[in-house]
Amino acid sequence: MPEVRSFGIEDKLFTVYVDPESLNDSGLLKRLEQATWPQYDVVRLLKWTEPLFHHRNGDLIQGENSRIGMLTTFAERVGVNGMIQQRFDSLYFVTCAHLAPEKEMRVYFFSNCECKLIDCPCEKEEMGINLYPFDRDKENQFNAVVDITCGIVNRRISNLCNTNTSCLRSRQIQIVDFSNTIESHTAKTVLKWDCDGNLRRGQYSGVQYMTNGLVPRRVDIIKNVEQNPFGVDGHCGAMIFLKGEECDSMSPAFVYLGKWADDKFMCFRLQEGIECLELEYNLKLRLCFDSLEPQS
Repeated sequence: MPEVRSFGIEDKLFTVYVDPESLNDSGLLKRLEQATWPQYDVVRLLKWTEPLFHHRNGDLIQGENSRIGMLTTFAERVGVNGMIQQRFDSLYFVTCAHLAPEKEMRVYFFSNCECKLIDCPCEKEEMGINLYPFDRDKENQFNAVVDITCGIVNRRISNLCNTNTSCLRSRQIQIVDFSNTIESHTAKTVLKWDCDGNLRRGQYSGVQYMTNGLVPRRVDIIKNVEQNPFGVDGHCGAMIFLKGEECDSMSPAFVYLGKWADDKFMCFRLQEGIECLELEYNLKLRLCFDSLEPQS
């Protein structure tokens, strides 16, 4: 069906995004209902708009063509036994690959920044060298959009890097496991800290599979729940946390990409990004939030 641009489950409903001229096509709706019955007895049609990746000029990390985004986290490289080895004693940075899509390109950050504004006027200096890009057009075993890269931090400035993940201390610091059905996470609260330190809240809605390639590719969808948008230009690369049942429990889950549709935003799963780096480059990482201790 060429009119279909993406399909998936949002708010536990089978949701299909179609070209605007097909939005009121009763024949298309009937064909979709026949194709999905009896697993789904309701099909919701929504208007397709092109997703927008949120990078801009003036944030905290600068990559190709002055594209700007946020650092996801820092990491250390470990050996096959899970222990840090002396030859891997450097600090690594993790962010979105579309910010730094090429190997050996230089990535910059804004040092001694106190304003924490999106349009940051502070001076920048080299953070390090990008080494392991895995961009969103690359095929992967998850049939998902994965947009991640990892590079080595310049030793001269590594002691300036705050490796603590910007989040509340939680009793659970493990990356969210999506091996079970997504319905177990649907409608849960998600949290994201912006580069200016503001906390944004959203709600996990489900998944969409974009059909613009040979194989449909999945993105995860976050629904806006506050007056301010969950994400804006310059926030790509920000880590998103899934809130647990306990009041102080939350876990790293996603990496923010950009706007999906009205009041909806897209992201990819952090665990899948880390696994893609390991399979593609034999790169095993221990993310720095792994060492955070629970709040007493």
